[in-house]
Amino acid sequence: MWSGRVGLVNPPSAMIGGTYLAPPLGLVDLASHLTSRRLVDSLEFLDLALELNEGKLPFGESLPIVAAQRILAGDFDVCAISVQCFNFPLVEAIVAHVKRGEKPPRIVYGGHHVALLSEELKAECLADHVSSKTVEAELGVEGNALRPPEHWLAPSPERYAAVSKNPTGIIEIGRGCPFDCEYCSIPRVFGRRLSFKAARDISSEVQFWLSHDIRHLHLVDDTFTADRRHVEEVLDALGPFSGTVTWSAMTRADLVDRQLLTKLASAGCVSILYGIDAGNASTRRRMSKRASRYPELADLANWNVEAGISPSFYFIIDYVSDTIEDLYASLLEAASMSLVDPGSVRLNLTRVNPGTSLGETTEVLIPNFDAPYADTLKATVGIGCDEVWRRIRDKPALFSTYYCPPSAIPRPILNALARYGNLLIAEFPLTFLDLVQSKNLLDVFSDLANVPSLEMATADEIKAAFSSAVDRFSESGLEFLEFERWFLASDAKGILTRVDGSLTRDRMQAKSMGSLSSALLRKPRYYRHAAS
Repeated sequence: MWSGRVGLVNPPSAMIGGTYLAPPLGLVDLASHLTSRRLVDSLEFLDLALELNEGKLPFGESLPIVAAQRILAGDFDVCAISVQCFNFPLVEAIVAHVKRGEKPPRIVYGGHHVALLSEELKAECLADHVSSKTVEAELGVEGNALRPPEHWLAPSPERYAAVSKNPTGIIEIGRGCPFDCEYCSIPRVFGRRLSFKAARDISSEVQFWLSHDIRHLHLVDDTFTADRRHVEEVLDALGPFSGTVTWSAMTRADLVDRQLLTKLASAGCVSILYGIDAGNASTRRRMSKRASRYPELADLANWNVEAGISPSFYFIIDYVSDTIEDLYASLLEAASMSLVDPGSVRLNLTRVNPGTSLGETTEVLIPNFDAPYADTLKATVGIGCDEVWRRIRDKPALFSTYYCPPSAIPRPILNALARYGNLLIAEFPLTFLDLVQSKNLLDVFSDLANVPSLEMATADEIKAAFSSAVDRFSESGLEFLEFERWFLASDAKGILTRVDGSLTRDRMQAKSMGSLSSALLRKPRYYRHAAS
């Protein structure tokens, strides 16, 4: 299958929300193995996402045709395409045009999304072959598969850095996850057995990125701190670069403690991504998360702040069978954590991946093209590219991540929470907390959901709409909102408020959120900024 001239294609995608582009690891690994085993006569790496963001490809409805022409011009015998959940509909549209060419190549799909597809769903794809395995398993590579990739086969790091807000080197340091959360694709794709990259190989990859003047790294391992011996080996590998590079990683809330975070920070860690998922134990049990040893979440936020690490805490706000009470429990924890570290919270919607336990047991799927998840596709091809959106509508099982399960909470409210909540909970955590505790938050976001123009609004316009909604639904919420707006506006002269001004200390850091926000309203007092 791999003989002849091979094209490795990363599909086009707009860079929105994220801060960097990077060569996709799966394709770099595939290129490395194909060349080292002499399986190809020649190879070309087409990163169409990079070319789109460089301005070499057009955004909009014509993109599938132009991308197909770009592939056909390569005169490939085989074309391997990296497929992810968000770009799969566009990939299928591109391949449809490729297949109409005079001499189309054999098409091979690989990547997380297609690896999860059943044999029946694979048969619905336009590819000639769909891989359900890792690159190494697909090619029969024996031994430790996690070796340094041959980055020279991909476009230069300088090209990626030129279109990135925060140029970042990606290093895969581990695979697999010992847990089995029912919504997660990682155990299905990589298994529950952990495998790690050797420390010397990690060091060589750090040196590669430094040679291209890229000094921030993301270490790819979904549960980085699950094996403390592995952590020590990684820190040993990073030791010689102390003070030269910074890095981020991902793990679970119950796999860290205060001492470990301090140690990671001293080794250059500046950010950690945590899948908190839910604020109450009952939802975590339904997720099969096995999270019985979660720390108090406000404590977890404080540990990161004390260590000097900027965390990102991800919550799923519409999990299957969640009630309004379950949602408020998660939002209460989210608001508390945002009080400790404003900007640390991310509110997300459920993605129903095929092949996962959740995907196999969810019988009803409802289209949700207005969710933030669809924004990348909208930014890439627009809303008028019928050949892309029609494919999603026609085959919900194939493109299930663009759908959602039924919910007890109205879908427009959930979409508004996911779309605007991250900005608002970062700017106004105390107001958010009060709205949760007074049970006015869903009314406020229902109001925001009914403003059609807000989806394309600026941050200031979203905050103004939020202020108007709070004014309509919550007197106490408006008091907190006015206080927080004054607190953030350093040029304001002063404010007369019932809100206890001691909350301003350490950016209103919360050591314990056991008390109700209403208890923070005292007798009116006039406050001024120190500069005033």
